[in-house]
Amino acid sequence: MKLPSYRAAEIRGAFKKMEADSSQEDKTGFVTNVTKHFNARFYYKGNYIARATVPKGRREIRRGTLNNIRSQLKMNLEEFADFADCPMTIEDLIGIFKSVNLIVNNS
Repeated sequence: MKLPSYRAAEIRGAFKKMEADSSQEDKTGFVTNVTKHFNARFYYKGNYIARATVPKGRREIRRGTLNNIRSQLKMNLEEFADFADCPMTIEDLIGIFKSVNLIVNNS
């Protein structure tokens, strides 16, 4: 599968959707902030798990940069496409992080 092209706003929108779906009670989900770049950090039960940086702007993101974002999130091509197109849920993302041992099952 070839990585589809995405605009920076589409990727930022996926992070913001996940942030809106985040649970404040158990401190699980994305926290985003904008500095020089758009940064998203994922927390699971209050523990820092992963970070991704998305460039500002409206243009298409270069393939190399998309691969960097994908690798920061520890996703394969299909998982990243699901994430960017927004059908992925927080539970799906937690499953991905558990499969690559970023989250241990007893956490």
